Amino acid sequence: MNGDTAWFYKRKKVLVTGGLGFIGLNTCSRLLELGAEVTVLDNFMPPADKMLDGVRSRLKIAIADMRDEEKVERVVREQEVIFNLAGKSGAADSNKAPLNDLDINCRGHLTILESCRRFNPRVTIVFPSSRLVYGKPQYLPVDERHPLAPESIYAAHKLAVENYHLIYGRLYGIHATVLRISNPYGPLQAGDARAYGIANRFIQAAVRGEKITLFGQGEQCRDYLYIDDLVEALVKAGCTEAARGRIYNIGDSATVT
Repeated sequence: MNGDTAWFYKRKKVLVTGGLGFIGLNTCSRLLELGAEVTVLDNFMPPADKMLDGVRSRLKIAIADMRDEEKVERVVREQEVIFNLAGKSGAADSNKAPLNDLDINCRGHLTILESCRRFNPRVTIVFPSSRLVYGKPQYLPVDERHPLAPESIYAAHKLAVENYHLIYGRLYGIHATVLRISNPYGPLQAGDARAYGIANRFIQAAVRGEKITLFGQGEQCRDYLYIDDLVEALVKAGCTEAARGRIYNIGDSATVT
C-alpha cells in the first residue's frame, strides 16, 4: 500500500472510534502530527495522565457507546475518514459472554455502518480485524488466502464485521479496507488490567524484577507488531485508493518464540 500521508490528512476530518484505547490514542497522536482534525468516539475517559493529556487536549471527544444511534449519527456526519477501532477485546471473555460480545462487536459496528450509509455514504473506513480469524495456521507465513477457521466467539465476530464493512462498500459505496493485525505492543497499552497484550505484560514484569511465567515449553510462535508500525499501516490504508474493498494482513513478518 502506498500513499502520501503527509498531504492527505492535512485538515482532513477524521473520526477514530475507540480512540481513547491503546491503538486509538497512538493513532490519534499520529493523525494530529499529520494535521488532521480528529474527533474521538469512545465510551469512557481514561484517568488523567501527563503522557496522554497533550494528545487528548487537541481532540474533539464524544463520550458515547457505539450502539447509541443518535450520538453515532451526529459524529459520523461530515467525517472524511473513519478508523473504526471501537469494540470489546478478548477471545476468552467472548466465549464466556457470547451474547454481550455479539451485541457490542456486531450490533455496534452495524450501528456505525448504518449511520454512514444514511448520512455519509462516501466516507472511507479502515477496520482493524484480527489474525485470529485464521485459527491455527495450516502453513507459515499465513497469507490472505489462508483458510478461515475462527476458534473463539471474538474471532467469529471479527470475521462477520469484516464482511459487514465490505458489503456496505459493495452495496452503498462506502470505501472500506480491512486490516488483519497480529499482536500489537508498545506505549499506552494496558498491562495488569488485561488478560492479553502478552508482550507488554512481559516487559512490565521484567522492569519490576518479577518472574515471567511461561506455559508449555515456551515454543509458541507469535508475530509481534510494534504500535508505530501498525499505526502507519492504518493511516496508509486510509489514504490509499487501491486499498478500498481489500483485506491485508499486517504483521512484523518475524517469528518470535
